[in-house]
Amino acid sequence: GCKASSALLKENDDSFPFAVEEGGIIDEIVSLFSKLPIEDINEIHINPLVRLSEISNFEQRKILSQKGVLKSLSRSLNSANEDLLNNSTYIFQRIIFGVGDLEGKGKPNPLLKEMERDGTVIKLVEVFQNDKYENKDINVWSACSVGRLYKANQIPSEFGSTIVKELQDIATGNDLSLSR
Repeated sequence: GCKASSALLKENDDSFPFAVEEGGIIDEIVSLFSKLPIEDINEIHINPLVRLSEISNFEQRKILSQKGVLKSLSRSLNSANEDLLNNSTYIFQRIIFGVGDLEGKGKPNPLLKEMERDGTVIKLVEVFQNDKYENKDINVWSACSVGRLYKANQIPSEFGSTIVKELQDIATGNDLSLSR
């Protein structure tokens, strides 16, 4: 299923409408993520979502969010598998950015309240604060996700200064993890 989905999406940028139709690839992946134990979820399962987040425009990313992709992915933030974490945080920041940008400058990201309520923001912050990852992109993607969630909002003081510092380092080129 997931391997075939990845193959279909790989060289086919026009596949998005079919992926999000009722009972399509996205519905199947969201269902799979809710059923599989976290330790059994791996790159084969998440690759179709990575690809869709890459080929989608902002409106399409909003559709991915509405179909429950971020909610189903939030479980993966508890994983010890760095490949899964890297892909998950990458998808988070792409969808969060797209949805937030659609709102326009100076307007809050509509995903923030729900992600605060369901604990996803705290999970993203915990991932960001974990300095044990070999793949530092995990920390970068989670910082970008949190920063983009708090667009046009005050970032809580408990973690705000470290997130802002990381984002400044990324913007000024002082964060070498993105230069690889």
